[in-house]
Amino acid sequence: MTLVFGLVGTTAAVAATRIAQSVSWVRVWDNVHWTLSYASAATLAWLSMRRAEGRLRVARRWFTIALGMLTVGQLVWDVQVAVGWNPFPGPSDAFYVLLGPCLGAGVVSLVWGQPRTRRAAVLLDGLGFALALLALTLATYLPRRGGMTSFTLAVLAAYPTFLLTVTALLVVVALERREPPSRTLGLLLFALLTQGLLWMRWNLETLDNTLGDAKVINYLFSYGALCLGVAVALFEPSRHEVEGVWARAYALASRLLPLGLVIAASVAGMLSAGATYPVRWSVELCMGGVILVAVLRQSLLLEERERRLAAEARFREVEQRLSQSQRLESLGTLAGGIAHDFNNVLTGILGHVEYLSHVKSLSPDVVESVEGLRAGALRARDVTRRILAFSRHEATAPEAIDALALVDEVVALLRAALPARHVLKVAGDEHLYLRGSPAQIHQVLMNLGTNASHAIGARPGCIEFSVHARAITAPRGTLLAGSYVELSVIDDGEGMDPATRARAFEPFFTTKTREHGTGLGLSVVHGIVTEHGGGIELESKRNNGTTVRILLPATERPELTPEPEVAVSSDAPVTRSFLIVDDEPAIGGVLKRLLGMMGQPAESVTSPQAALALVEEQPERFWLVVTDMSMPTMSGIELAEALRHRAPSLVLVLSSGTDFVVAGTPFDDVLPKPYTATALTELIARHRPPGVRAPSPPS
Repeated sequence: MTLVFGLVGTTAAVAATRIAQSVSWVRVWDNVHWTLSYASAATLAWLSMRRAEGRLRVARRWFTIALGMLTVGQLVWDVQVAVGWNPFPGPSDAFYVLLGPCLGAGVVSLVWGQPRTRRAAVLLDGLGFALALLALTLATYLPRRGGMTSFTLAVLAAYPTFLLTVTALLVVVALERREPPSRTLGLLLFALLTQGLLWMRWNLETLDNTLGDAKVINYLFSYGALCLGVAVALFEPSRHEVEGVWARAYALASRLLPLGLVIAASVAGMLSAGATYPVRWSVELCMGGVILVAVLRQSLLLEERERRLAAEARFREVEQRLSQSQRLESLGTLAGGIAHDFNNVLTGILGHVEYLSHVKSLSPDVVESVEGLRAGALRARDVTRRILAFSRHEATAPEAIDALALVDEVVALLRAALPARHVLKVAGDEHLYLRGSPAQIHQVLMNLGTNASHAIGARPGCIEFSVHARAITAPRGTLLAGSYVELSVIDDGEGMDPATRARAFEPFFTTKTREHGTGLGLSVVHGIVTEHGGGIELESKRNNGTTVRILLPATERPELTPEPEVAVSSDAPVTRSFLIVDDEPAIGGVLKRLLGMMGQPAESVTSPQAALALVEEQPERFWLVVTDMSMPTMSGIELAEALRHRAPSLVLVLSSGTDFVVAGTPFDDVLPKPYTATALTELIARHRPPGVRAPSPPS
């Protein structure tokens, strides 16, 4: 409605200028169509501002102020005409000249939420275009100034310079925002450019003293103002950026802007050639400013390019690390799955070994073999638990560790894995204990031993492990003063040069080939040692071998507690039973056999549904249920919740190969896999209710 009113009123006033009979009425109707069009444009901008939000509302507020200044200036001009006082510059020009700066503030506000470099680029480009346009304007106006004062000339130059600068600034903003081309953006550019060119032409006619009433340029000012009002009301920045060919074109145009500024300054210089000294001096001063801005803009582009290249390098590094991490995670998942299956197999083996170890009629040679099998199975169990803990990123509980015994175990494993030409030696003090995770310290020593073997390579060599006490009297780096256990790994391999030694503990840094490592070995060692409150010392020279010393806080020797005696079968009656639920019959069978050896009756089933049916049929028959976690039709937790609902008094135990935490679950306890008679005896002792016979020691 506002636009229709403005168009109809402006057109009617324009028509009136053509049919008016006197000069005074022509002048009146000229002022009427200017006033109506400017007021309509300001109203359109104000209405659109009320509907906008965020940055767009700020921009439209500035656009409304700009068109409001134009309207107020016209009203002041109307008063000046009415009283017959028309000086130039006059009071109306104080408002007219604010049109360009306010429009520029609105355009700049569109990028105020952008990164700092983009804002700086926009402001520099705006300053450069302003100087270039000022040079062009001065080169055009100065030769015609006649007797005009410098202040009057400055006001004349300000009108087109501001408006054409805003036009160029909008182009820059569109490039920096990666604004997709649109009709509303094109309309706004057209309206701003039209205003700038109209003021340029108006001022030239002022200098040539050819202005008059009812001229076409007068009408164009009115319709141009309406067009600007419609453009600022409709324009709304896109939420998307250009892509593909458009994005490359925008980037190229942005990089060429400094060159465009220099070209504009050169054109101004050519226009001023042959002019008087004041003209050339003024234009050359502006040209110098343009060139300075172009240099600053180019340096900003180079700085942004360097930052982008650095960011891309960091991104590639992070991407590489993520890829390595994902491969390691996949490897851990695979290892965890294999270890879980192997743990189930090991449960059957160790269960039968436990059973045989309590048979009294075996010969001494068979007993020795059974004990050998038992020791090997227990070691395999510990290795499997470490793999499972690693694959699930679980931290094992810290405990006092016999340092020399742990080193002996590591060396025994390495002897089986490393080439026979690499001699392994152990030296050190006994009865030194450190506090930490046995699995993690084991991993540290295995990593160091493997690295030492790789450093020796294909030739014969020696790897020595040593254990000694060491006192730190004053804080040093991350180490506090106190008693430490020093674990050393010494090899006579190829050693490291200073550059390699400086980067030895960086993640993914490695001098090995792809087949021999990922570059994570020593970084993992460093992380584990740091978590334990320790430190690492590395000594190495090219062709002189390497010595790695691990310092870990020492602790007191733990008190030994006697193992509980394993119960065996007796003739005492037992009224309640175990219920074993495992989808692998071999595991359930071996646990049932172990419990039978201890005089504890047990029933084994291979499905959760069978277990639920037994409990519903005979709820008083069972007092403790041992269930596996992963089963085809129902998980261990789901089964435990169902059993808890049907028989609240049942003791529910999870059979697990990891350090499962029962808090927050329906389980009362955990029975670790593989099963041992000792663990079963402790479980029964913790939860034995009335009516269940206590285990008796073997005779």
